[in-house]
Amino acid sequence: KKEILLRFLQMLKKKGVSPLIATVLLIGFTVAMAFLVSKWGFKITRSSLETIEDYATQSLYCDEVSVDVYCKEDQKKIKNRGAFKISKIVIRKFDEGGKVDSGYMEGVGDGIGVNDEITTTLDFGNSKKIEIIPIIFDDKKNEEIACLEKKFVLIGEICNEDVE
Repeated sequence: KKEILLRFLQMLKKKGVSPLIATVLLIGFTVAMAFLVSKWGFKITRSSLETIEDYATQSLYCDEVSVDVYCKEDQKKIKNRGAFKISKIVIRKFDEGGKVDSGYMEGVGDGIGVNDEITTTLDFGNSKKIEIIPIIFDDKKNEEIACLEKKFVLIGEICNEDVE
């Protein structure tokens, strides 16, 4: 055992061993860093691709969504003028201070089919502006898609409320 220890100590005194250890450590560190950076890069790339795919899918579906709000025989109507069934509608009401009150519209039931309309009791109350946001259902991904860019904005009542 003493001989092994002496040889080890003599080896440490030699000048060629230190650069060899440094080279091995440097190569090991470089390989470890390359592995970590490639793993991180792959994760970022995958996340970016999924985001782009989701946006493209949402954009494709929402391009074919259209909602119209109008008054017919003193009743407020919402008509689906798009190519997809609207499964839900989100209503966002804004007051003078910009405060938002939002929720799902009641009375949509199983949704609004293509070219179908529903009668609604959409009430402005103290709101200055109302946004109507259609939501469609993606059967392939089994998820809802809110089409924010296809929202319908109301400023003021659409039916004359004073008529009896």
